[in-house]
Amino acid sequence: MAKKGNIPWNKGLKNTSSKKWNDKELKILNDNYYDMGAVNLSGNLLENRSIQNIRTKAFKLGLKVSKETHCKNMSIARLKRKEKLGYVNSLEARRKISIKSSGENNGMYGKTRTKEVKEKISEKMSGENNPRWLGGIARLPYPFEFNKQLKEKIKQRDNFTCQLCGDFIPKNISSKERLVIHHIDYNKKNSSEDNLITLCNLCNVSVNTKRNEWTKQFKEKIEEIGNGNIQKME
Repeated sequence: MAKKGNIPWNKGLKNTSSKKWNDKELKILNDNYYDMGAVNLSGNLLENRSIQNIRTKAFKLGLKVSKETHCKNMSIARLKRKEKLGYVNSLEARRKISIKSSGENNGMYGKTRTKEVKEKISEKMSGENNPRWLGGIARLPYPFEFNKQLKEKIKQRDNFTCQLCGDFIPKNISSKERLVIHHIDYNKKNSSEDNLITLCNLCNVSVNTKRNEWTKQFKEKIEEIGNGNIQKME
C-alpha cells in the first residue's frame, strides 16, 4: 500500500491480469507460445497482455516454450540488462564496429602471417605468458611430455599403422577412424616411448577390458618393434 502523498508504481497501467481470456487469445496462446514465448507474444499477437500474465496462463494450461526460443529470449534479456548497466556496447554500436572492421577496412585484409610470425605469437602466448594460465592443469591427467611431437614420433615409428588390427591410416583420415597413442600399462603419466603404442580409435576403445592381457600383448609387440619386426603397410 502506497504512503499518503506517494504515487503508486502501477498508476495508469492497464490491469490485464484480471481480464478474462477470450477464445481468440487462448487459440493464439496455444498455437504460438512454444515458438514465440511470452516476451514476443506480449509485444505482438497479445499486445494487451503483460509478459507475466501470459506466462501465468501458459503455466496453468501446461504450455511450454521451446528450448531454442527460451535460450534466445534469455540471451536478449541478458544483453539488454548489460546494456542498461553500461557493461557492453549496444546492438547498434556493435553493428557499426563490425562494419568498420570488415572486409577492406580490416587491418589484416588480404594479409597472411608467415609461419615464423605464427610461431613467435604462439610462443609469447604460451604457458605463464598467457593471461589465462592456470598453472598447467589443462593437460591433466597427461603430463606435458605427452605432446603432439611425441605422438607424431610414435606414429612414425609404427608406420601410421594400428598395431592391433593392422590398418594403415594416413593423417587426413576422419576423426572417427584416426590413430591414437595408447599407454600400454594404462598409466597416463608414464609417457616413455616403450610404454606407448599406436592404435586406431576403434581398437583403442576395445582394449579397455582385460587390461593385464592387453598389457602383456602390447609389451611383446614393442619388443618386436625394437627388433625391427614392425607391421608395415603393404
